[in-house]
Amino acid sequence: MVDYEVHPTTPPEMAELATAPGIAYSLEFLAPMAPPAGATELRRSEYQPGLDLWAHGRLDPSERRPGVLFVHGGGWGAGSPCYHLRHAHQLAQRGWVTAIITCRLTASGATWPAPGEDVRAAIGWLRANAHGLGLDPGRLAVAGGSAGGHLSAMAALDPDAGVQAAVLWYPAVDLRSFAQVPEFAPMTDALLPGADHDALLAASPVGNVHAGAPPMLTFTGDVDPVTTLDDIAGFHEQLTDHGVRNELLVFKGRDHGFDFHPADWQACFDRMCAFLTSVLETSAPG
Repeated sequence: MVDYEVHPTTPPEMAELATAPGIAYSLEFLAPMAPPAGATELRRSEYQPGLDLWAHGRLDPSERRPGVLFVHGGGWGAGSPCYHLRHAHQLAQRGWVTAIITCRLTASGATWPAPGEDVRAAIGWLRANAHGLGLDPGRLAVAGGSAGGHLSAMAALDPDAGVQAAVLWYPAVDLRSFAQVPEFAPMTDALLPGADHDALLAASPVGNVHAGAPPMLTFTGDVDPVTTLDDIAGFHEQLTDHGVRNELLVFKGRDHGFDFHPADWQACFDRMCAFLTSVLETSAPG
């Protein structure tokens, strides 16, 4: 088993959000956000027919800043780009170009590899529009949680996508594990109908690790029954074995989606900023 870092603090439990102070804390966290300094407002574009991308570019498009593309989770069949709205906004305040996207979902009949193709198409759109956004196309990361973590990891592991880093929250790294759990098997059945062991592995990050992969940072909880620590630690062990820079931060006592709590969200965000700054060598203020 790969060594990993355990998050040292103990933030408030999710149940505390039901208290009056907890509600006030959450409302403050979810309050409307002022326009990012130095950045454009989120602007909507259709990066391919029927699929939308919302981007924060730079007010001065002659800048060449690093960028992050966020891919939402939701079991490949649901979810919303709004999951990553605050990530995109606060990174834009720090001088980054950011984008969040929709992609084809199983709820609408999409199957693999359609959502993976959509992520790569969005990466291509960002690079094609780099000069208007103030983006450095050679400093682009992908990020996402759960199913979005699976799609982000697969994009990062695709040499043709050519991204420079990935940040993952409790990613689905081994679809074979999902297929073996009755509660979760319908998700993989919808994504890859009738897939056997080999097909599930080929569509999983654990089946695509290679020595040329970019640095990856993963956040997860140690009691997550959906995307288990064993699976994620095994993925990081493969990254280490292939000489890929990687960091795994485990939150003690945390379940799937733990970062929806504002305190855990902030801890992940701060670490993400440090990691991306280190990997992409940006001069953006932190």
